[in-house]
Amino acid sequence: MESSSKFLEICGPIVNYKGDRERVKEKEREREPNDYKNVALAIAKDQISSQNGFFYFEVEIINKDDDGIIGVGLCKDPDLNEITKSSYLMPGQDKNSWGYHDDGYLFSSKNGRPYGPSYTTNDTIGCYLNFEERIIFYTHNGANIGVACNLPKASEDFEGKWYPYVGLRSQGGSIEVNFGTGDRKFKYSAMNNDDIGEELYGVNCLDVFCDNNLDNQLNNELARMYRAKAYLIMKLYKEALEDLTKVLEKDQTNLLALTYRGKAYFILGKYKESLEDLTKVLNNEPENTIALRYRAEIYQIIKQYNDAFNDLKDLLKIRPDDAWAIKTRDLLDKT
Repeated sequence: MESSSKFLEICGPIVNYKGDRERVKEKEREREPNDYKNVALAIAKDQISSQNGFFYFEVEIINKDDDGIIGVGLCKDPDLNEITKSSYLMPGQDKNSWGYHDDGYLFSSKNGRPYGPSYTTNDTIGCYLNFEERIIFYTHNGANIGVACNLPKASEDFEGKWYPYVGLRSQGGSIEVNFGTGDRKFKYSAMNNDDIGEELYGVNCLDVFCDNNLDNQLNNELARMYRAKAYLIMKLYKEALEDLTKVLEKDQTNLLALTYRGKAYFILGKYKESLEDLTKVLNNEPENTIALRYRAEIYQIIKQYNDAFNDLKDLLKIRPDDAWAIKTRDLLDKT
């Protein structure tokens, strides 16, 4: 992250709001109050790549401060010379920007409306952008809040340079940004791919089965399954879809291939296709926890709340302590 604002101090992924000044008395410390003039913005150093079709990042709120305001969002084609200077506009309150604020409001190119739960110190907010399906959604402590907005279909309205950015108007406020690099995992478990079984099918299997000439291998369907799992673990979802689809062309009853293709479709925002695959799995394997999890989330996204609740209920019968299911159920109860 970077910023030219005099109010911010940036140390790697951590952004601290210092404020304009602090006055210290002998017996009492007075801090300058938060006001609309002291908004500070930080933007990612690199623009978002559209190569994978989507992008996701998270922001952990280390300290919000009692009277502070924090916004997490995206901006398109920003004026990099102006956006990180002190301003009174938070993410989403300027043109070509989107922001989810700590009071639960979503701002989209200057317009605001209620969207999700409020957030504060120790909460984690995630932001997902899909270039092909043209949607943005946010997560709150690992649970999907639902689609925040559908972006314009016209290519000229969508093309451009996109950046993650955050806004703070919070004396003593502090956040940490996670772009999923290295070994650091996301709070939103769907993006971690732990349910793929990395302990059994690690990245090394890609080296074994990376040969494109799979037709010459005796068990080419098995080879494609191994390679598809490796692609999923490495978050190469489009490549995984190709292999899984070829496996299913020969065996439409392969529940493992249907399960993983359903997840790949889900990550890529192709909810109709994902729902079809996951439903086929659950018709044959009602206790498949991966299929239950992603189908429940799809139902939540498309606002079929009763169906989502039923899948969550079934999932919690199998895994009573599933943190994601409990959090998502609680969000649905408030919907």
